[in-house]
Amino acid sequence: MAIEQLRLRRLYQVTLSALDWDNFYDNLHGAQFFDDLRLFMKHNYDYVLIDSRTGLTDIADICTVHLPDVVVDCFTLSTRAIEGASMIATMIQAHQSRAIRVLPVPMRIDHAEIAKVDARLAFAVRKFKDLWAEMPERQRRDYLTAVEIPYRAFYAYEEMLAVFGDPPGFAASLLSSFERLTAQITNGAVASLPPLDEKVRQQTKLLFTESGDQDQL
Repeated sequence: MAIEQLRLRRLYQVTLSALDWDNFYDNLHGAQFFDDLRLFMKHNYDYVLIDSRTGLTDIADICTVHLPDVVVDCFTLSTRAIEGASMIATMIQAHQSRAIRVLPVPMRIDHAEIAKVDARLAFAVRKFKDLWAEMPERQRRDYLTAVEIPYRAFYAYEEMLAVFGDPPGFAASLLSSFERLTAQITNGAVASLPPLDEKVRQQTKLLFTESGDQDQL
């Protein structure tokens, strides 16, 4: 099963990479297709999450400009990552056909290097200044601190969701960080995960941790 899934994934990637996006948009009504897709999703779902590739590509443009109402602009604290994320935010703002909310989010923050974290977050505040023109600098920094996603070594070894890895109610956990980010995305409409049966959480967590070969699950 795992081998067949891998084969199909590679076939999909090859097919997608060969798609002529200019022809799709110019001659095959690609823009209308995505307009209709966007309207369909907004009519039928409360929230749709779209995972975009990083960088400037045709597919990334669809995910960051054509379809979304909100873009979560993730970046680590390297100079290149911050500059790249701010460039994406500027590009999105340049499209005036529709208002798109951009939420910069620092990822994999390790507070063991607190001085470096402080310096890099200050740099991010400056790089995103055009996005936050009406927001005082202190408020910008408070926002980045509120939505930052911490680095947790526990999650470096399995593809585990924080909903199973973390018990609820711990402010410093990865789960709580994602809940705070969710509250930002939804303007407070969704601020926490509904209660999950603890037995189910532990059983699911065990599936990820007791075997090194997750393709067997």
